[in-house]
Amino acid sequence: MNSAVSLSETGSTVGLKPNLRAQLAEYVAQQPPAKQSFHKWMRILEWVSLALPVGVFAVALYLSFTWKSVPGQAIAAAWFCFPVSLTPFFLLV
Repeated sequence: MNSAVSLSETGSTVGLKPNLRAQLAEYVAQQPPAKQSFHKWMRILEWVSLALPVGVFAVALYLSFTWKSVPGQAIAAAWFCFPVSLTPFFLLV
C-alpha cells in the first residue's frame, strides 16, 4: 500500500489562524444582533478573567516581598487564590 502524500497536497498551516479569525468574524456578522452582543460580552468576560489572575499574582508577590509586616496566613491565602483565580477563565474557554 502506497500512502505517500506530497507537501502540496497537505496545504499550509501558516495562514490558518488569520483564516479562522476571518471566518469567525464573518460568521458572527451574519448572526442576529442578540448573538453578536452575546459574543461581545463573552469576549469581554474572557479578558476580565485573564486580568484577574494578573492582579492576584501582583498582590501575592507584593505580600511575599513585605513578609515581615504581613501575617503569614495572608501570604498563604494570596498564593492559594492565584491558581483559583484562573478558574473563571478555564470555565469560559
